[in-house]
Amino acid sequence: MSKQDPNIILGVDGKPMYELITKPHQEQAFIHKPVFGKINLLRVGFLSPVPPRHLNNEAYIHDSRPIAWPLYHPYWIVRMSDDANMLMAYVEEIEHVKLYWPEATEVTVFEENVTHYCFNSNFPEPIWLKGVQDPSFRVAPPKTGAFKITEPESDLSIIGFSDDTDYDIQLNCHQLEYGVHEHEAFQREYTDWTGLEVNVYPTETLEEAEAYARKLLKFENAEDGSLPTTLPL
Repeated sequence: MSKQDPNIILGVDGKPMYELITKPHQEQAFIHKPVFGKINLLRVGFLSPVPPRHLNNEAYIHDSRPIAWPLYHPYWIVRMSDDANMLMAYVEEIEHVKLYWPEATEVTVFEENVTHYCFNSNFPEPIWLKGVQDPSFRVAPPKTGAFKITEPESDLSIIGFSDDTDYDIQLNCHQLEYGVHEHEAFQREYTDWTGLEVNVYPTETLEEAEAYARKLLKFENAEDGSLPTTLPL
């Protein structure tokens, strides 16, 4: 019987199960690139559950995209299953996981003070990353204002104000998808975010945005209560 290479582990079928990584192999297999912005990051893993309303929908594709854009650091879907996707991401702060993926559960920090991204065949450098990290890339500033999301069939509305209306609208739609929105009547009538009507009313200041939202509430004969607002990214 031939002597087995100590660096290769064979399975019961005689075929290699995996190969121990030597230093030359590691240098070829992994690509290390400095973190964008020269800041220290966290490398985290978490689950992105499928919205309960879609658990039995075979046509639904849970792509786990973040609700805010752009991202300046890479993320990957590691595994997809019937009830949740597993993701890995580089983030600047642990709070950013919930900022970009509000549904995230079982958040685990694998590495702290990361100064270099590590890319390989399992975690390739995302194609979009070069675009957002290009010096010429520009992002429009957040929009301040009031907003109104209407469900046409029931004529129910969600009214709010924010110094980042795009993010807050996305967050409200995300909460509706997951069945956790605080507007219970709207949540009961909700069927799909593509059928919602969205109106934005820009203002110069957050105070003006709040005042406009309260006018909308009064016009809608809604109960005057707390209004949702979210800090900008």
